Amino acid sequence: MATTKSTRNTGKPWTPQDVRELKQLVKENTPTRVIGVKLGRTPRAVQSKASEQGISLAPPNRSPYGKVGQGSSGRSQRASKSSGAGRSSVSKGGRSMKTTKSRSRGR
Repeated sequence: MATTKSTRNTGKPWTPQDVRELKQLVKENTPTRVIGVKLGRTPRAVQSKASEQGISLAPPNRSPYGKVGQGSSGRSQRASKSSGAGRSSVSKGGRSMKTTKSRSRGR
């Protein structure tokens, strides 16, 4: 037998205040599950109400919770440091050549 999640507002109608809070949380890029916890609703109820109201829950291309300053720049710097390990570019006659450090094996 399947069990369902019960929350404090299960079965209760959405109030205008609930809908305003839903819109504000979506605007702040809050994840659906977190919105459900804050409103006392299941994630499915949040998705259903958002759809009914014409609110898109698709995440925009930015940090969660409306935070600033944690964009992709930090990730790309870390990625470039790790991807270039052991390699250097050498320019020779207008051409760029990649060299790789050789590893000596103790046999």
